Amino acid sequence: MRVRSFKLRFHETHVRIALADWDGANVDVRGEDARACFALAEPVVAWLLSRQPSVKLRALSMDLDSRRVLVSYEDAHGTAARKPQPMVLRIDASESGELFDRAAPLVARLGSLASQKIAARG
Repeated sequence: MRVRSFKLRFHETHVRIALADWDGANVDVRGEDARACFALAEPVVAWLLSRQPSVKLRALSMDLDSRRVLVSYEDAHGTAARKPQPMVLRIDASESGELFDRAAPLVARLGSLASQKIAARG
């Protein structure tokens, strides 16, 4: 199945997969399968953290059709008096090519996982 977009939620150990040619619900992945996806995302994460090494990633989403990447980080400048708000970075198609190249093994695995999960639904 062709992945249209996905979101990795690091703080929840959760992956959501949206498929291009599927009218059903998105596919949710948790637990060990999600951790395996996070491991495949390491090249993307390394690229991001090499540019902002002091931050902690909350979530990463990639839209394969628009080639847009959205990343949310923990607010490294939050104070005890103020509830920390996530910071968001948007990387558009003109800048995202290397990230999509690095994500290719992850995208392949997500397509496979989505097929398995949908088949298991019966």
